[in-house]
Amino acid sequence: MNEVLWTAGFSFIIGTQDKMKLLKPRLFLTGSFILALSGSVFSANQHIEITVYRANIRDAATTSASLVVTARRGDIFELLGESQSWYQVRLFSGEVRHIHQSLAKEIIYKLEVPESTSLRRQIFQSLDEAAKRAIHEADVRYPPDTQLRMNLQHQAELRDKYQLQVMHQLNSQTPIYRKLSIEGFRNGW
Repeated sequence: MNEVLWTAGFSFIIGTQDKMKLLKPRLFLTGSFILALSGSVFSANQHIEITVYRANIRDAATTSASLVVTARRGDIFELLGESQSWYQVRLFSGEVRHIHQSLAKEIIYKLEVPESTSLRRQIFQSLDEAAKRAIHEADVRYPPDTQLRMNLQHQAELRDKYQLQVMHQLNSQTPIYRKLSIEGFRNGW
């Protein structure tokens, strides 16, 4: 009897892992959409602007922390809070990231979404492709069935990197991400 239960339990776990492998990209994108919708809970809509040519954004509030992405002068991010001499921001992956206060300043920012529907659709689709690229590259480097924690961490870092690159290429600012996500999912872009 115990052997039957063990075999059934093992089969369930293996089957669940297979299903999770298929669902993970959808869950990741759905989770990102939920985060985009709930972003107002995390921020009082305060913003910072990068004031130097290049600014390192890190995964912790120390210069020895991993570099996630490099921002450019003029990039604007929603401010979540401050810790010692670091600003806390949330990028595309939903992870809290850190920018040293000497590299940015607090500003008042009015959300400016492009008027052109085709440009908004292009930005949304490019961000979606960047997220899919991050998932694929993380899966190749850290197979999710054996290194799930590393896979998810790497996936988040790549997503922040690739999606910020999209925003740079399309001359857009990160605060529009939430609004574009809602519109894109609503319209099936």
